[in-house]
Amino acid sequence: MCYSPYITYFAGLSCHCRDLLKRSRRFDELGDPMLKKLPYARIVSAFVLFICTVMSLAAQERGLSVMARTIVGSDDFDVGRQYAVIIGIDKYDEWPSLKGAASEAKAVKRVLAERYFIDEFIELYDKDATASGIRRLFVDVLPRKVGLKDSLLIFYAGHGYLDESRTGFWIASDGAKDIYSQRSWIPNAQLRNYVAGLKVQRVLLIADACFSGDFLNVTRGAGPTVDSEYFKKALRLTARQVLTSGASETVPDESEFGRQLVSLLERNTDRVLDPHTMFDRIRRGVTKSEPLIGTIPGNETGAAFALFLKPTTGDLKVIAATDADIYIDGKKSGRTAPGKSITIPDLPAGERSLELRYASSSESRKVVVEPGISTEVSFSFKPVTTGALSLAGFPEGASLLLNGAKAGDLGQTGLTVEGLASGKLKVQVSYGLWPDAVEYEPIIEPGKTTTLKFAGGTIVVGGLPKGVSVYLKEAFLASASKADESLAVGPFPSGSYALRFEGTGWEPVTVSVFVPVGKDVVCVPPLRPVKAAAAPPAIAPSSGSMAASGTKLPSGRGMLSLTSDPPGLSVRVDEGDYILTPETIELAPGSHSITVQSSFVADRYYLDQPTEWVTVPDGGEIAIPVKARQGSSEVNFDLVPPGYTVFSGDDKLGVTPIGRLTVPAGTARLRFERASETPRNYTSVIFPDAVDRVPWGSRPGLAMILERRTIDIKKPESWNGIPPILAPSSPMRASAGILDQDGMGITKIFICRDDKYLYWRIDFEKVNPFKKPPKGVKKSIMTQLSIELGMRTNLNLVLHYKVDKSAFFSNMGIKTGVWQNLYDDMLTHYRDDVMLVQRIAWDKLDKNVPEGIHAVVVNLAHDTGSGWEYGSLGTPSFYIDFAK
Repeated sequence: MCYSPYITYFAGLSCHCRDLLKRSRRFDELGDPMLKKLPYARIVSAFVLFICTVMSLAAQERGLSVMARTIVGSDDFDVGRQYAVIIGIDKYDEWPSLKGAASEAKAVKRVLAERYFIDEFIELYDKDATASGIRRLFVDVLPRKVGLKDSLLIFYAGHGYLDESRTGFWIASDGAKDIYSQRSWIPNAQLRNYVAGLKVQRVLLIADACFSGDFLNVTRGAGPTVDSEYFKKALRLTARQVLTSGASETVPDESEFGRQLVSLLERNTDRVLDPHTMFDRIRRGVTKSEPLIGTIPGNETGAAFALFLKPTTGDLKVIAATDADIYIDGKKSGRTAPGKSITIPDLPAGERSLELRYASSSESRKVVVEPGISTEVSFSFKPVTTGALSLAGFPEGASLLLNGAKAGDLGQTGLTVEGLASGKLKVQVSYGLWPDAVEYEPIIEPGKTTTLKFAGGTIVVGGLPKGVSVYLKEAFLASASKADESLAVGPFPSGSYALRFEGTGWEPVTVSVFVPVGKDVVCVPPLRPVKAAAAPPAIAPSSGSMAASGTKLPSGRGMLSLTSDPPGLSVRVDEGDYILTPETIELAPGSHSITVQSSFVADRYYLDQPTEWVTVPDGGEIAIPVKARQGSSEVNFDLVPPGYTVFSGDDKLGVTPIGRLTVPAGTARLRFERASETPRNYTSVIFPDAVDRVPWGSRPGLAMILERRTIDIKKPESWNGIPPILAPSSPMRASAGILDQDGMGITKIFICRDDKYLYWRIDFEKVNPFKKPPKGVKKSIMTQLSIELGMRTNLNLVLHYKVDKSAFFSNMGIKTGVWQNLYDDMLTHYRDDVMLVQRIAWDKLDKNVPEGIHAVVVNLAHDTGSGWEYGSLGTPSFYIDFAK
């Protein structure tokens, strides 16, 4: 673009929009005939276009201000605006044409525009670079543009001349060839005076022309040390500096100086470039002339002009409403925290791909990184962190409790609860007919609905006589209103239920019923009519429960005869010693207390009974049948694998899974039978109101035969239906050491197999140490499944987690005092927050474990650096039948 009045006019708009009318009046004063012909609409269009340009340069101006204030070290430093005058002349009216002056000038302009902070360029090429145009530039245009804080760079490439008086000139494009008329020649001294008179803080004049040496006062000696302290002073002073391609000599048409200048400007990486640095780098590549640097009047000592390099990088400030990983152009660059900003520095300027990766989703944008400034980007997206729970198939009217708090009752279409926090949820569903609430632990996933489907069925009771009622514990379920009636009761969750049947004329009977999933079960109770009762004994006067025999004794004496079924109950009369029934004692006539004490008789526990009173007749005998009240207890079968038929003597109690059964307190002798297996026997003495858990797997006689099930180690639900080998009433915790930390106790151990693999699973209380290592572990933590092969010989399956490297490795070996390694990295594992699952190929195990029953232990330990600290975090021995 060549300099013209239009350029002057529109460039002037950068000062302020309201100057439009003022500047238009100045054009009238200039008398430009072209301007008067411009339609008003075109002026307005040009104005709008200019405003867009000003807005785009605003960021650049702010960036320069920040840079300059940082360099000077003062927040109030005003660097002003940066102007550049570019003059290049190839084509002359009378003088010989040059080959590269104009293109050199344009190259200088190009690189300045691309790489340096320049607010405005004024360019004069060839026919526009007349003597009148150049003088008008210095006399009229520049004085009206530049301000006291501004900087001005002047570059000239063209003919120069030195006359007989040793005066140097710039030859304008319309300059005469006649060396005596010197028409349209501009003396260097005049140009020097123009520059000296400009009211601008910093000026650098670069002349690539012959005979430019008389422009300046040549700087002699070494140049200044250019560092941060230098610029702090130099930029505050008034600078008038000149850099020329030669002294009083001819400069080649194809300018080495010009090439070196453009190359310097293109390759420079200094944030601030001053004339001394430019001179030092340019002169090394110039051999055909002698570049000079110096000053002209008005220059203050220590002052310097400066070119400010545009930054090629910028910062990106990211603010997000939630946690997310930041990826820029596909590379991870940081992580956000909710509501807090994070700055990614020194990004290449231009369009960048910005991606935020949330826990379960991602969000991408294209952003433009502005050089030298921080671009802020905000994300308001908040990932869904809640889910919903839906109950389907449960009976209408059932109540739902979430983490112990009631959440609602089920209607005909079920119940859905929304807004639940993601993670494991403790769910209980209760119903009027059910003796206990059913418990679940579903996983709530963000943005999804987890459905719990009712798993159970109805009990159909058949063949009931009229008047017989059905009870579950103390709850009344139904009653037969006619003979041989069938009643449907329920629905009940899958499990075992002890139904009690009572009715006038019928002996009470309790039947254990197992309710499968999705099916009705039929129960026909073995009811028997009540036998005819013997005639009751005579009632003693003082007790409705005591009977007199009518025996006559001497006056003042009486007899008390005590019997019981079964015999052997412990009875105390008055404050005397306890006696065992049957017994007859002589007492004084009158009232006496009888107290029955708890007793263990014929493998059964009988309970204490309230004290009763009896009147012993004078001279007679009274016989008292003491009632025996038998205690009850429960047996828990939850550790017993499914498919075992359970007997107590000849009575069949049910088929596992059973859950719990109520049994008489005392000695329980149970037998477990399953096809193709030797029957297992279990005997236990159970106190009244106690619960005995069949310790399946904890002794050789109840050794676990591994359930056959193919497990997907990443899906906890694939273990459903497999009873744990160990499930203590309270978590097994370490007694000392680093592993003795809250929440790291072992709650359950599961083991099963299929044809290819052995699987085992460890459930932790709250914290899986292989997911979140305990505080203090510096090297590694390990778990081992140890199988006893013989005296002091164990086969160990070991999984190591190297905390310092976040890496797993495993090995298998036999330990008999010393370790003999068999295999490395043969275990596959999966971990979540509270569970660790491992798997090994069965053929590797089968080769090293003889057929038969072996004790197994699970231990955890950590490497202290000088040895393994076990800290007693391990399980008791359990027994597995490794049958072929």
